This record gives sequence, C-alpha cells and structure tokens, in this order.
Amino acid sequence: MKLEELIQKLDAANPWTVERVEKVLGSKLIETSSTKTFVIHETGQLLFEEGLSIKEVHLRLRVATNEMIRLIVDLSDEASCFALDRITNSYPSVKVSPLGGPRGRSLDEETHYWAERPWGHISFGFKERRPKCLSSIIFIPKGKE
Repeated sequence: MKLEELIQKLDAANPWTVERVEKVLGSKLIETSSTKTFVIHETGQLLFEEGLSIKEVHLRLRVATNEMIRLIVDLSDEASCFALDRITNSYPSVKVSPLGGPRGRSLDEETHYWAERPWGHISFGFKERRPKCLSSIIFIPKGKE
C-alpha cells in the first residue's frame, strides 16, 4: 500500500473502530493503556510500499461511548521522505494548522498542515528534525481539536 492509499483507506474507515483500523492496516491493535476517560490501542512497526515505514499507530477511543478521539499514524524517522507537495496533490486545500508551528526547541516538535474533511480534519505533521518530510498523520473528528 502506498502513502496516498493508506490515507484514503483510513479516511474511508470512518467511524473508526478497532476492527476497521485493523482491516485497513492488516495488523492487530493491542490495548496498551486506559484511563477513566479513554483507552489507547496501538500497533508496532508496519512496513508498506515506497519505504513507508510506520513506527506505530495509536487509536484513542472514549471509554463511555467508544467514540474515536484521535487516530495517530507516526512515521519512522527512517521512512522515505514524503514531501508536502505529495500531500497537496491529494488535498489541494491543505493549510497550516491554526495551532501554528513548533513553540520550543525540540527537534521532535512538528509543524502541522490540515486538510478539512466532512467529519473533521486530517493533520499532516513535519518534525523539525526532518522539516521537509512527513512524520505523522492524525485524524481528528470535529469538536476534538
């Protein structure tokens, strides 16, 4: 699976459940932690076409309703470099997040670009350590910003 296909399939898997995300990824999600408010399910490293190396995927669900709070796809720092141009080809209206860019001095801080979707938005993160290379993809439902 290529980057664009992964994003499109995860986008189409809305509403996100453990089973739907597992089907897209072809991998099991394991419950790793929980609080009274939410539960987190994660995968380990996943490898796809074009050097798309995912360090881990986090699915955060609200305990009371099983509603998705966040779906986070963290790319490995060793992943191929997927530039912002690649994202804007699929999402031409992508813009810098209203949250702005990095506020500290960590090389792991990210600048995020948002693509609006009917259900919320997809955030594309670019770390300071590799500012021209995609480092994360976050699916955020409306009202969960």
